[in-house]
Amino acid sequence: MSNDNSSNVGGGGCINSLGIPLVFGAIGYFVYGNIAGFFGTFLYALALSLVSLLGLIPIAGPILYVWLGNMAAIKLLAALSLTATTLTAVIFWWYFAMAVLVSLIILIVIAANK
Repeated sequence: MSNDNSSNVGGGGCINSLGIPLVFGAIGYFVYGNIAGFFGTFLYALALSLVSLLGLIPIAGPILYVWLGNMAAIKLLAALSLTATTLTAVIFWWYFAMAVLVSLIILIVIAANK
């Protein structure tokens, strides 16, 4: 019998990528007091996580995140019937920090390969 574990490398990617938005959604349930708060906060966090992919662009990515993320945040809060709270600010700045981190990693990789 072969014990080949190579096919399971990085398994659970979808669950891992939804983990942080689910945590923010759970907190949103208690902040807004109903299940609509959970789903609204989850979708808000999920949308900002997609916008934070701009961090893949070295240096300019986090700047673009702040610009586009702010416009998206304002429209998302209105569309999801959420009020701006400390939680929504924490979500916005959490994903900004992730965009900066990814941008720095990309910049270091580029600098190391020159």
